[in-house]
Amino acid sequence: MACVALLATCLWSCAGFRRFLYEGIDRDQWQRPQLVIAELGIQPGETIADIGAGGGYFTRHLARATGETGIVYAVDIDPDMIAYVAEMARDEELPQVRTVLAAPDDPKLPDAAVDLAFFCDSYHRIERRPSYFARLRQALAANGRVAIIEFRQGKLFTELGQAADANQVAREMRAAGYRLERAPGRLDRQFFLIFSARD
Repeated sequence: MACVALLATCLWSCAGFRRFLYEGIDRDQWQRPQLVIAELGIQPGETIADIGAGGGYFTRHLARATGETGIVYAVDIDPDMIAYVAEMARDEELPQVRTVLAAPDDPKLPDAAVDLAFFCDSYHRIERRPSYFARLRQALAANGRVAIIEFRQGKLFTELGQAADANQVAREMRAAGYRLERAPGRLDRQFFLIFSARD
């Protein structure tokens, strides 16, 4: 298994391979993006931050949900992915998408502006999560929410460091000052948690 982990690390350094991993095989079938969008109840004109946007898989869905009057910040720490998403947004005529090159400890979002911070398969990559999410609260609007989707722990995903534990996520978010609102349970491979920034 150490060889598999080493190979994955080497391949991860290739931007094209990273884009392939973000999109996945038959991702629309197992990710169920329309269901996710419906569960989030996004309203036209909202401001959304897709944090850890990667290749922009959810960025495009979020942009279409919030419409031309909304804003979707595609946030990532990888300049190659940021460039790719910017190009995708131009090609797909999604002017509401704005890219943000973030720092590992700071999403670099404007204060009190974000209605929904969305994380899909990116929570487990964040170090010092309680302090990160405490900082994120500054960017959330008064009724701001945080949605987290992560692969459930299983042998392969856990050994590759690509999975998280839902109970641990809930504890860490509570420590950062968030309250669990809902846990939609309709994704086959992932858990889905929605938090409120209100105490």
